Amino acid sequence: LFGALAINGRRLTGDVTDGLGPIARIELALAGTDDWRPINPKDGIFDSASESFDADVSAIIPAGSRLIGVRAFDNAGNSIAARIAMIAITTRSSMRVKARMSFGAEVSWGVCIL
Repeated sequence: LFGALAINGRRLTGDVTDGLGPIARIELALAGTDDWRPINPKDGIFDSASESFDADVSAIIPAGSRLIGVRAFDNAGNSIAARIAMIAITTRSSMRVKARMSFGAEVSWGVCIL
């Protein structure tokens, strides 16, 4: 189960918890692609049923408004997924990023108007 999934600037933060066993991996992808990229846990090792992450996504996700998927797997291969929209609103002097998220058994891409 994902908890506290958020985007702050160009950083994706959150935590994921599995009720039975350790988390084995966390990944993210840009909507419309199957190019899943790994996200490392904060403590550097997947060794518990609950893991937190804080990843700089600027090298993976291009600037601007984007829909990204995040998924996690436990040691048994079970998965949970969420999607989060990065909405960049640019003004002359600043840029804000808003995020909305939804949860489901799988990430499905589609048009997301926020």
